[in-house]
Amino acid sequence: MNKALPLVVIGILIVSGFGAVTHAESNRILLDQNQSLTIKILLTEEERNQLDEFVEAIKDDEVQDEVTCIVNYVVINEYELDLVAFGEIIERYGYEGILFDDMNSDPIQDLLNLLIEIIMDRLGWVHEFLDKTTAIIEGGFSLLQNRNLPGELIVEITVLVNHVLELKDMMLELMKARWYQFFKKWSLRISIIQGIIESLDLVQSIALKYGLLSGSVLRFVNDVGDFLTWFSEEHWKYPIHVYGRVLQGFEGLADVTVTCRSSFIKTNEEGYFDFYVNLTPDDDSIPPGEWFGMHKCIITVEKDGIIKESPAELSYVFSDGGIYWLFIFSGKSKCQSIYIDDPLEINDIFDGIHGLTCFNIINPIHRILLRIFHYSHTN
Repeated sequence: MNKALPLVVIGILIVSGFGAVTHAESNRILLDQNQSLTIKILLTEEERNQLDEFVEAIKDDEVQDEVTCIVNYVVINEYELDLVAFGEIIERYGYEGILFDDMNSDPIQDLLNLLIEIIMDRLGWVHEFLDKTTAIIEGGFSLLQNRNLPGELIVEITVLVNHVLELKDMMLELMKARWYQFFKKWSLRISIIQGIIESLDLVQSIALKYGLLSGSVLRFVNDVGDFLTWFSEEHWKYPIHVYGRVLQGFEGLADVTVTCRSSFIKTNEEGYFDFYVNLTPDDDSIPPGEWFGMHKCIITVEKDGIIKESPAELSYVFSDGGIYWLFIFSGKSKCQSIYIDDPLEINDIFDGIHGLTCFNIINPIHRILLRIFHYSHTN
């Protein structure tokens, strides 16, 4: 019985916290009902190869054809992942998350998981949201299959799961870049959260009455409590993690200035930089001026008057996400950018680029969303 008390207290604290959120926010979105922006994410060669290998590994011809159609719909121009199309696929097939049993895995769900993994770092708070709501929905559905649970407990679990499904549906609108539709639903989040809190209290009370607040029921209750705490923290307003390294040849460059938006830092003695950017949405955000969308975070490095930066179109990220970049200077004027998958492969690649006078090697740690097109030149 004592185990339930902390969660009840959490619920009370969350209600008071959300009251402040309601008064603090204002409706600043002024988009036409039919307006829809497009978000595309560039894939690396390695990430594209992962998708191709995944499709080729499917033994069932009919399933392989269906998965191929999904990949072709979501990935356009060979290397561009259309986030809107991806949201439509999730809406059509549903997203079970990473909780299902590998022994009974579904190739389409496996594909969705692979795509989510590829873009995970840049999704930031959206990925966390999907993870946590998926855990609740999976746990709830599992409990609803238990015929030994009392009817009144089944009813409240059903109500709670339906509230969470409403919230998850919001993310579909966001991922499809249907800003107007998303904001209409997003404005109802406080009442939905209140409904979840009320249902959670009833689930706990009923489970305690029947001596069932343990095992899978307790895990479900804890998952809901964890999500409510996380949601109250407003991760869509959290800083963005900026990290990477600056090298000259194989040596890290110390004391080099690295800037992202209004924040800056000096590299350490090994050339690493790692900091967080507290941003405010601006006209470069997608959609403009909104916390919940993607934000442009160009990383700039300056050494001896030479300035390098991550390309603008590859520098978008959701709040509470991360962006990594690895810069290499050789000290001369002409530059090229080269994509590799692993920093340990630097030795192998140098044999092929020894004639270059200057180059950046770009490494997609945590599957950074970028592709450098065959030694694209920069100045």
